[in-house]
Amino acid sequence: ERREVLLQARAIRDEKGTLIASVSVQVDRTAVTRFEAALAESEARFRALAEYSAGAVFIVSGTAFTYVNPAFTTITGYTLEELEGKAFYDIIAPRFRDQVRERGLARQQGKDLPNRYTFAILRADGTERWVDFSAHATTFRGRPALVGSAFDITAYKQAQADLEQLTAELRQQVQLNDQLFRTTSDGYILADDQGWIVDVNPAYCQMIGYSRAELTQMNINQLEGKLTQEQIDARIEQMVRDQRAHFTTRHRTKTGKMIDLDVSVTVLSSPGGPLVAAFVRDITERLQLEKALRRNIRSLETTLNQLQLLIASSSVLFSATLDDMAQAVMQSLDALFRLDFGALLLLNPERTRLTPLAAVSRPARGQPLQDDRKWLRPKRLTPQRGIIGWVATHGESVRSGDVTRDDRFLAVREGIGSELCVPLKTPDELKGVLAIGSRKKRAFTRRDQDILEALANQLALAVQNRTTLDQLEELNRYLEQRIEERTEELHRKNLDLLQTQEALVDMVKQLNQSSRKLEASLKRLQAANQELEAFSYSVSHDLRAPLRAITGFARILEEDYRDQLDAEGLRLLEVIQSSADQMGQLIDDLLTLSRLGRKHLEIVRVPCAELVQACIEEVSRDFPDLKVEWKIGRLPTVVGDRNLLKQVWLNLLHNAVKFSSKSDHPKVQVRVREEEVRYVFTIRDWGAGFDPRYADKLFQVFQRLHSSQDFPGTGVGLSIVKQILLRHGGEIWAKSKPNQGAAFTFTLLKDGPPQLDPGYNL
Repeated sequence: ERREVLLQARAIRDEKGTLIASVSVQVDRTAVTRFEAALAESEARFRALAEYSAGAVFIVSGTAFTYVNPAFTTITGYTLEELEGKAFYDIIAPRFRDQVRERGLARQQGKDLPNRYTFAILRADGTERWVDFSAHATTFRGRPALVGSAFDITAYKQAQADLEQLTAELRQQVQLNDQLFRTTSDGYILADDQGWIVDVNPAYCQMIGYSRAELTQMNINQLEGKLTQEQIDARIEQMVRDQRAHFTTRHRTKTGKMIDLDVSVTVLSSPGGPLVAAFVRDITERLQLEKALRRNIRSLETTLNQLQLLIASSSVLFSATLDDMAQAVMQSLDALFRLDFGALLLLNPERTRLTPLAAVSRPARGQPLQDDRKWLRPKRLTPQRGIIGWVATHGESVRSGDVTRDDRFLAVREGIGSELCVPLKTPDELKGVLAIGSRKKRAFTRRDQDILEALANQLALAVQNRTTLDQLEELNRYLEQRIEERTEELHRKNLDLLQTQEALVDMVKQLNQSSRKLEASLKRLQAANQELEAFSYSVSHDLRAPLRAITGFARILEEDYRDQLDAEGLRLLEVIQSSADQMGQLIDDLLTLSRLGRKHLEIVRVPCAELVQACIEEVSRDFPDLKVEWKIGRLPTVVGDRNLLKQVWLNLLHNAVKFSSKSDHPKVQVRVREEEVRYVFTIRDWGAGFDPRYADKLFQVFQRLHSSQDFPGTGVGLSIVKQILLRHGGEIWAKSKPNQGAAFTFTLLKDGPPQLDPGYNL
């Protein structure tokens, strides 16, 4: 085996200059070199699949992360959700922040600086890791950004530091050698050419468990745990001939435990014959780590193959019918997990019944899957029965390693040993359940659950899109029929008008006038549409056009056919109009959220007391029948964009009142705490509260912890609040318990937003 070694040697001479000995230190850099090679190979192999790359990839826009891949979370210890929107400088070790900030300012000033440099980062658990960063300027979503990669080089830096320390020690005076011999962390053995130990250092005594006095009475063959006596003698002879050697071996400690050693040997000359000087290092733990690393690499390759199959299957989800979609999912799951049982069940809108869209089972090992829906239908699956029913009720995944010990299990098929069920959820609704089973117990791992949940998320969106499309097609057919009927009615009226010349002339004049107006309006409309088209398509995803159609046709139905609709028809018409209004508000919120990144900050001094009072008046108008007890502390004047800060206060105060609206005595408290460089504001209410386990979801788009029936809303407001505060260099978090109210806390810098913000208006 070839290994890369860094060798440092020094000759020792007496007062007359005669060579009496030499000291050498060898550092094995093989692991570092292999690690660097592995990093390079990983980067080349997974570059096209950044999302599943072992190398960390990130994009920074302004001062905050706008994209990171899962490998970046491994280095930093943060989750993807924690890193999204997090300030870049927050993960840098404090002692390097000024240096990195100066580099950023220099780049903005056009100075030519290297794209690659190293510094320490501060992980989520408070530990530091050395990282090699490489970044390049680019444009991301129309804004200046930095795209880069990062590799953990902590082990290399540690090895480099060890090497520098050893090199410095070797340059010291000869009289310091004895101290080095006694204090080095590596073991040292000095033996004659027969294997009898002459001297050892304390480090080796600590490794092996024997005292120095005991070891100097022993032969090396009494410690060797890998070679025979003949092999030991042959190795010593070879070392004496070659004057040096490097190998690994095993020694037996005093307790009988075997340890793995990395041995570097130099043969010294002495009046009594050659002496073998060996530096030994305990590599037991390193070998165990390398073995674990190889297992992890194999596991990663398996996961990558599974993800590639998952990506291939998900491509058909958004273009297929529900039946085709279900069959494609079952085929993909069989390729991934070799199913014994699989089912895709949809939940009805009333959440009272589960209908099998697809169900398959394998009669025996080696046989193909067969359709199993006829077996499931008689079982009358409901959200109250079985593990599948439990998932449909609670909306949480279940991985049962032994279903015979799970009280929730309902035996719809014999022979099932373990089961994995995940919910099909969109941000607003639970759509159904995806379940797989195996005859083996504990057949599914956490990684299997993650893969199945990822597929279920895509599948839920596909089911929702397919259902919505079917509903729109049905509505279109109905509206087309109504339009055709009205067209026929208008035609009959036109025939009546043509009976008189006066009516005909008048109508021609009106038509000519209307035609000219329509032509002018059409030209203006075409010009406006050309400007609006690109923006509306990219921002609102073509949602406004169908929304306007739905609203318009619903208004026509209400105005012209109200008397012809029964009570159920009027109720459905009201549902259409209400849903359209809600969608319109959601689009407005999304547009507001998207514009936040482009809006220039108009920095002024903002008195928080006046701003809060104005917001309270607006909130009170929205809740005219609610008597709220307001407790407002003394509030400071801050520096920032007045309109955006008003949006923060208005949203948080409105939420506090909304979620307290069902309390007997609603009360809202606002207080502030001053710190060295920032103000910390807290808005406290005693309303409905929320489960603290889901606090991290509050500030994500479309994430709601209460149903819209209980508390209306779009699920975007808190995301807007978070983005505004990030633009101002602040942050926000929340604490709560169910039915005990909530406390939202946010911070603002005393000196105003950071000037590195791309929207900072100088």
